[in-house]
Amino acid sequence: MSPSLGAKPFNPPTGPAAHNAAHPRPTLAQSLLNTMPPIIPGGKIDPTALPTELEPHHRKLREEEERLREELRAKQDRLRKSLRLWDKLERESRAFELKSELSERSLKNIAGEGSGGAAF
Repeated sequence: MSPSLGAKPFNPPTGPAAHNAAHPRPTLAQSLLNTMPPIIPGGKIDPTALPTELEPHHRKLREEEERLREELRAKQDRLRKSLRLWDKLERESRAFELKSELSERSLKNIAGEGSGGAAF
């Protein structure tokens, strides 16, 4: 007899777990998730979950975070201003370079160097 023809029918498990089919036992991950506090939208820390002995430390860290964010904003503002000034000076430099080049060509044309001969 071939194995495919003589296959045994599926026998569901019998034991303590099979008797509670109406109330399946939660997995380890599900039971751990059930013990965790709920997720608060926006990623904020639940103030009720913070132990009171850690509150001063947490407040100090928040103040330091705000101070660092303010310093970062100030540095970024200074950098933006410096870059704008740099771009402005670079444009002015190119404009003066072009004016200088045009002035030199004009002087050479007046002196007769541009036309191939002496003016006098």
